[in-house]
Amino acid sequence: MELTNEQLEVIKAASREIDFGRITVSFTGEPSYLVDIVAEKHLRFCHQRTAELTRGKPLDRKRSGRY
Repeated sequence: MELTNEQLEVIKAASREIDFGRITVSFTGEPSYLVDIVAEKHLRFCHQRTAELTRGKPLDRKRSGRY
């Protein structure tokens, strides 16, 4: 199957709206010949931890691994 101009325009329009995500195009052959276009917009949150002042004193650190 080949995408039509109308389907390509839908994909282009969806890609303009998505900053981070994906567009999936699925084809179904005989007997129905369907094209599914799914646009997923993802939201990502990043929490950055600010550094704490030590004032020259070492902080207790959690050790990893076995003892």
